[in-house]
Formats: sequence, structure tokens, C-alpha cells
Amino acid sequence: MQTKIYCAFVDLTAAFDTIQRPWLFKILRSRLGDSTNSNTNINVLEALYNSTSAHIADDEVTLAF
Repeated sequence: MQTKIYCAFVDLTAAFDTIQRPWLFKILRSRLGDSTNSNTNINVLEALYNSTSAHIADDEVTLAF
């Protein structure tokens, strides 16, 4: 289609100790309104983070947190 696509991923867990993702997506939906584009974008972000986990690796990998 020869169209430029721009994408940004913001992982707020890097900025804060913890963040409740369901709460975050609920707030985003309430702030952005009910437009189809907004809901689609939030659904895509939510799907990306749905099954993510983090590990710390030094000499050995920790359990997921």
C-alpha cells in the first residue's frame, strides 16, 4: 500500500513500580470516548500486554513477575 505506519509502545511499568493494566485500559477507554478507532487501538494494546511477563536475568533467570 506504500503507506507510512507509525507506532509507539509505552510501557508504563518502566516509569512506575506497578500499574494495574485492567485499570489502565479502563481509564483509557473512559478518556478517549466510544469512537471505533479509539476502542480498536486500545483493544490492540490490551491484546499485546495480555500475556506478557517479566524476568530478571543475571546468572540465572528468575520466575516471572
